[in-house]
Amino acid sequence: MRDGSIAENADARERLIKAAEKLFAEKGFNGVSVREITNAAHTHLSAVNYHFGSKEGLYLAVYQTRFLERARRLQDAFTQRLKAYDPSPENIIRALAEAVILGPLSEEERLIHYHLLVREITSPTKAFDLIVKEGIRPFVALVEEALRPHFKDVPPQRLRLAVLSIFAQVLYFNFARPKIEASTERTYDHSFKKELVEHIVLFSLKGLKGLWP
Repeated sequence: MRDGSIAENADARERLIKAAEKLFAEKGFNGVSVREITNAAHTHLSAVNYHFGSKEGLYLAVYQTRFLERARRLQDAFTQRLKAYDPSPENIIRALAEAVILGPLSEEERLIHYHLLVREITSPTKAFDLIVKEGIRPFVALVEEALRPHFKDVPPQRLRLAVLSIFAQVLYFNFARPKIEASTERTYDHSFKKELVEHIVLFSLKGLKGLWP
């Protein structure tokens, strides 16, 4: 019985996180009630307090368990792609762009990830610090570390800004897909994604050349 209760509790906790993630992504923290979450998760109202202490605790758990897990998958995809390339500046940028634009997230995951990120950028909560410290900074540092041997004479802050500029391009072309499709009259099929990757590489290389003294 005890093992069954543990399994049931774990299942209820996971259902709450899954339901909450979707609702928070769609409506934001203030736009969702605890009752709405528990109804979607098919659990009792008391389950939120039992598992997370509060609605805010559940909100943070969504970012800790779901958002950061996807962020780490993107980072791992970059690392794996970079291993397959000669680590030139061109290939470092290519590995980053491919990791984000070509995968490994499904379309549903990509949209939820984007909406959760935008929610925290426009209306920051405690989750924003979590995103920055455990999601953004480690990834930026990884790319910066890969580029550093090619820009030894460039001041660290100057290189950091360049890396952030590359990330901004990659994130824009990955998340602003409706706008890009409308502007280019192209569909985000594999061919167009590859074309965008190469555009980011060429555009970024031009910018990086300006870092040399």
